[in-house]
Amino acid sequence: MRKFLYGIAILLLCSFYSQGQEVLSAKEMVAVTPVVPDGLDLPDYAKKALEHKLIQITTQNGFGSISGEIALTANVITTDKQVTGTIPAQYVVSLEVSLIVVNVLEGTIINEIAVPLKGIDKAENRAITMAFNNLNPRSPAIRNFMNQCRKKIIDYYTTRIPALTAKAKSLADRTEYDQALAVLASVPESVDEYPAIADQMVAIYMKKIDKDGTAFLQNAKAKLAQHDLEGALNELIRIDPSSNCFAKATEMINAIKQEADEKEKAELEREMQQLEAEKEAQQKAQENQVMLEKLRIEAAKKAGENYTRTSSSDMEKQVSKWFLERFK
Repeated sequence: MRKFLYGIAILLLCSFYSQGQEVLSAKEMVAVTPVVPDGLDLPDYAKKALEHKLIQITTQNGFGSISGEIALTANVITTDKQVTGTIPAQYVVSLEVSLIVVNVLEGTIINEIAVPLKGIDKAENRAITMAFNNLNPRSPAIRNFMNQCRKKIIDYYTTRIPALTAKAKSLADRTEYDQALAVLASVPESVDEYPAIADQMVAIYMKKIDKDGTAFLQNAKAKLAQHDLEGALNELIRIDPSSNCFAKATEMINAIKQEADEKEKAELEREMQQLEAEKEAQQKAQENQVMLEKLRIEAAKKAGENYTRTSSSDMEKQVSKWFLERFK
């Protein structure tokens, strides 16, 4: 079940607002994580079909990226099951699928809709899967449901800005920069206070890359002491060009170039090219401060989202726990 989360970032790039024609702007995107709870009594392939539909509902209705606290989940009830008198016999399964957007941290439902579905097949389990396949992510009812969710989520984050900024500051003060960025990255850009959130993200991100850069420099020095030029270079090219450590990294790389013999230079050429490309991009960005700031905001958001993504198993556990407490 967890595998779908690793592919969701790619799917989210294909989000559309209306029938795949009008692309939703980044400002209109809201983060929601699709999760099928472990407590659902369904065969594995039926769960996968439901997962796929939950992903489609988020991506095709303009919900971008992964949230650390807002989930789209589902409860499934079999309302009717019949066997036809035909040869071969067919199973006709009627389901009621409740789509639920829930704030997992608070355990509160943001919005909910019940969708009736029907599937027909020679095998009962496949009939259930066919029912899920008939779920239309772009139906008027679901579109309206998700639009209502968007507004409610934006309203929710608007009221929580002071608490979120305070929490992010507390985490950053403890040098837990990834966690702090994850807290702020969840705030939709359409929230009025987002510019201040973006400024705080950039400030924390700069502290993060300086901390990381210092560690990479230390690792590189240790590699150089062992005359491991390639290993040292691999550490140095991990330093973000925006980091205050980047100038020192460039200095060390130039020293490595002088020290390397011809054979080593050939082996290091690929890493050198990567670094030069990053330096060139950084120099161009420096010429345009607006673009540089935008790049830093995007990098900060990505760092927070990456942390949330790697913590996705926690979200699944939380949703499953909430589901069992509410429905079982």
